[in-house]
Amino acid sequence: MSYFGQKKKQKRINIFLAVSLSLVAIVLFLALMFPDTSFFRWVDGARFHLYLFSLFLMLYALFYRKTIYAFSALCLLVFNYTIISSSTNLFYNVLVKGKATLNVVYHEGRTAFPEIVESVGSPARRMGKVRLSPGREAVFATFRQNRRRFTVMQLDLEDLTPEETPTIYNNLAEFVLSQDEPLILVGNFGIPAWSPVFKNFLQKSSLEVKNRIMFTDGKHIFNPFCVPSVNVLAYKNVGIKNIEFQSRDKENNLPLRIKFELEYN
Repeated sequence: MSYFGQKKKQKRINIFLAVSLSLVAIVLFLALMFPDTSFFRWVDGARFHLYLFSLFLMLYALFYRKTIYAFSALCLLVFNYTIISSSTNLFYNVLVKGKATLNVVYHEGRTAFPEIVESVGSPARRMGKVRLSPGREAVFATFRQNRRRFTVMQLDLEDLTPEETPTIYNNLAEFVLSQDEPLILVGNFGIPAWSPVFKNFLQKSSLEVKNRIMFTDGKHIFNPFCVPSVNVLAYKNVGIKNIEFQSRDKENNLPLRIKFELEYN
């Protein structure tokens, strides 16, 4: 390539990096300055996407030896990583070496008692419903397995609105704190795990997110544009041994089924 061709190429690279990094920085800054807005919620839902884009920009800048741009991308990367990793796992499930296992299932739109009984595989000692808001409820069942008593709750908070979010998570925290036995929560929580409301709930309840970030909307195994809100929550003694995506039953119009094989001690 000629000298002037090289100059034009370098100029295009500089413009791309400068514009891209500036846009990401402005978006993150505005979200930080204006919390409790629809814009903040949109940025929060896309935070992992912004993390991956910052990673791409850093590698791109390093490849072309643009040190200042690479450092700027690294700062954005660390900022997003700190927020995300404070409440969830980016790429790996939490592992716990235990002698006992059980299966729990998330089946979009089919949260019900039979689903819990089927997913755990043990007879239920107690079943009930928790009213989370006027239009939302979750179901739970208490089991005894391997001389351990625990409660599994399934919930589906798809299309969660900002107005009902605080009420739902306050009621959910009250239920968790009122239980004497260990709890396992599985389902679509409506918001990403790093959202302020979700993080506050985790701190109140002492529960932890056990799965890696999953870009599934309950209808497709992988949807890169969805907000990752399907999670398994449990205490420190529970880990995930395996996640199995069972394909949709299109004939009966049933959604995707996600089976989590848990291991506990």
